[in-house]
Amino acid sequence: MTAALLDREIILNPEMREFPEFSLTRLLGTVFEPTAGCRICLLIDLEDMNLMKGYGFLTADGHDVQKKGLRGILSGSQGRWS
Repeated sequence: MTAALLDREIILNPEMREFPEFSLTRLLGTVFEPTAGCRICLLIDLEDMNLMKGYGFLTADGHDVQKKGLRGILSGSQGRWS
């Protein structure tokens, strides 16, 4: 989505933007152009790195974006970790 394609009101009021449901397949296929069998690395932003231990951020208050991202990745990978 480029600014040239957006209405002025949408640019000035981002809360009006609508996005399709998250799709890991679409993300990987349109942004990263993966090769069959390749692996991905998920990087998330946490102020306290101790929250990574045992995925503690999943039960901590806040971190909604990180939680949603991990759920999206897990649902797209059928929960496979390597």
